[in-house]
Amino acid sequence: MSPTRSRKRRVLRRRRRDADRTAPGALFAAADRAGLPVCRCPVQAIRRLGAAPVVLGPGSPGPGRPRLADLTDTFKGHWSAYATEFTRPARTGRHPPDRFRRLVHGIPEALVPLAVRTAHERGAAVCWPVTGEPPDPWPQLASALSGAGH
Repeated sequence: MSPTRSRKRRVLRRRRRDADRTAPGALFAAADRAGLPVCRCPVQAIRRLGAAPVVLGPGSPGPGRPRLADLTDTFKGHWSAYATEFTRPARTGRHPPDRFRRLVHGIPEALVPLAVRTAHERGAAVCWPVTGEPPDPWPQLASALSGAGH
């Protein structure tokens, strides 16, 4: 087996493991600073496996990323930063809100509905609000949304 093929298989196994943990049925491709050319290869490999949805993130989408993936994470961080500092990335206005997701942790339980409304107002149809704190807050989907399909 070639080193390239072996590397691709390792990447895909890692993506599958991450997806099974946080979003069953999804596969993730890193949206690093190198840009779209770096994302394209893993996304194409993921799609050849028949996996869906493909999620890029986190990070502000560069040109072409929302078209490449089914969902792009445009924020990952604490509620305090999201509520006070984060604004809708300008480039997201050219795409439908259902292409974007916000990953927000550290939300007080009573403010979960506000977090979801804020995400929608800022151009993301999908919000993953969690009450958990680092180092790994993501398994704790807010009880207000568990099973609600948000």
